[in-house]
Amino acid sequence: MILIKSKKKWIISIAIIILSICVIYKLHSFKTSFDDIISNFFDDNITFTSISIGSIHDLHNFKYSIDDENKINDFIKYMNNLELHKNSESSTHSNNLPFDSILLMNDANSDSVFIDFSDSTHILINTEHRDPPHQRVNSCTYEVVNGSIDYEYINSLFN
Repeated sequence: MILIKSKKKWIISIAIIILSICVIYKLHSFKTSFDDIISNFFDDNITFTSISIGSIHDLHNFKYSIDDENKINDFIKYMNNLELHKNSESSTHSNNLPFDSILLMNDANSDSVFIDFSDSTHILINTEHRDPPHQRVNSCTYEVVNGSIDYEYINSLFN
């Protein structure tokens, strides 16, 4: 009888430890920032020279494109303030957004970051490095966990 109680305590203790490790891993490992995503993909060597805003439904007809370094940096600073969490769930596009896509480009080597805004808290970030010997593409969906996307502010950068 004492051996059975001891065995139950042992199993419960192991289960609690495993569950705790899983919860801590889940909460910690998927949080990131826009800067982390960009620097991990481009090895800290990327400078964006243009930014365009438009619709994913018409990639050849972006509304505005600017090459103002200050506005590009303002947008990147804004994105860096968002706390992002990897999200494997798919989300649908909201039809009432002022825009749904932003393209950051390095015109010298065609490296790019394409941000697809699904709604006020979900974004898809596609990064593409086009250096011929090392071409690679990455795509991941993120959820904004510290608020929502300020479309008015982003839109104001283009006016």
